[in-house]
Amino acid sequence: MVIIIGSGRLSKALLSQIKHDQVGVYGRNQKTVRELSSQYPFAVPVKKEELKKAEMMLVCLPKNAYEEFFTEHIHHLDEDVIIFHFATALLEKDVMPLVNGRTLLPCKLVGHAAQLLKDKDGLLAIPPECGHFKEKVQTLFPALRVELVSEEDVLAANKLATKETLKMLIQIEAKAKEMKLSNQVTKQIQKQIAPGVVRGYLNNDLGGFAKSIIDELKSNS
Repeated sequence: MVIIIGSGRLSKALLSQIKHDQVGVYGRNQKTVRELSSQYPFAVPVKKEELKKAEMMLVCLPKNAYEEFFTEHIHHLDEDVIIFHFATALLEKDVMPLVNGRTLLPCKLVGHAAQLLKDKDGLLAIPPECGHFKEKVQTLFPALRVELVSEEDVLAANKLATKETLKMLIQIEAKAKEMKLSNQVTKQIQKQIAPGVVRGYLNNDLGGFAKSIIDELKSNS
């Protein structure tokens, strides 16, 4: 049995992409567990006593919840379970002491869970030394791309994109304030123009206005 631990955004995003007849969902928040189960009929709430049925366990918890979960539940887990660990900011060496010798597979989402849920375009990364698990991960998530990338590179990439995006949004707010633009206008350009320009740039589908700005930026660089 495949069991997902946690009922937040990442769990929801993975359930939208997983291909399996039945997936167990375990979490402390029974309300969100029930919501996932009602949205995805193949997702079934499980109790802690049922965790031993997991052949593959997908841990979708924030990094600060890992130690508490494994301390409380490690004795419920089968010795042969494969534990997929998704927390970007935790490395294998941080989690290994918690799993008492069970198989641990770092499996990281490159990108953002909410965006994966929205556009169904996702990339999962597993370390090169775990390449023998690639087919298993790809079978479980056939619509996602699975690549061999180190945990450190995934952390660096996600941190880079998050930091630079936040920096851009903060700069837009500051410059809009200098120009005395209204809050409504500022929020709207952040919400629509920024992601629209990103998608257009990546798809080579920018309009003339954006292309002229690229030419201006290149000439000034």
